[in-house]
Amino acid sequence: MPILLPQQAQRLREMFDAQAHDRVRITLFTRKASPDDVNGAIAQSCRDAHDLLTEVAALAPNYLVLEERDLAQDAAEAEALGINRVPAILLRGKAAGVVRTFGVPSDYEFTTLIDDLFDLTSGGHTTLGANTRAMLALITRPVHLQVFVAPT
Repeated sequence: MPILLPQQAQRLREMFDAQAHDRVRITLFTRKASPDDVNGAIAQSCRDAHDLLTEVAALAPNYLVLEERDLAQDAAEAEALGINRVPAILLRGKAAGVVRTFGVPSDYEFTTLIDDLFDLTSGGHTTLGANTRAMLALITRPVHLQVFVAPT
């Protein structure tokens, strides 16, 4: 059963067709059920993230490429990318940097995912203001930024 409503999917497809010109690689790290996932919540979250990202990638197959990795089988790659929990989503495009999120991008997080994909497929252009860009340009070393979201 589709997650996106048909009219939502059509609108997003049209927006990608109109704006996208760069490919974006979406890498989803998941894991199989494990003994520490007592009630299966992690495995279910991984399935939900997979289903949603599969639908999103299908909206713009010329620009969005979905790859799936297993946290245990691809441990070296996961460690190199700073992935230590699942589901984990990495967005990599032509623009510099990597967008990394954890959890299922639902509700407000879905909007953020779509915004990030549009930013990356359109060449990395964002809606950040000039003052924000100037402040960010002053950063001279890597910064670890975490934003925590609690579902309501």
